[in-house]
Amino acid sequence: MKKLPTHVGFIIKNHGIYCWGKTLEDAQKHLEAFEYIFKILYFRSLKGF
Repeated sequence: MKKLPTHVGFIIKNHGIYCWGKTLEDAQKHLEAFEYIFKILYFRSLKGF
């Protein structure tokens, strides 16, 4: 993580989302943010955006 200090997670094909933070609560917040963004992208794709 020292090489990627601005990244809070990765999406790895066939494995899912990996998130981290200074605390477990930080990692959970990052995961929830990813989920929120993906939900928006999914519903936008249904509407043709």
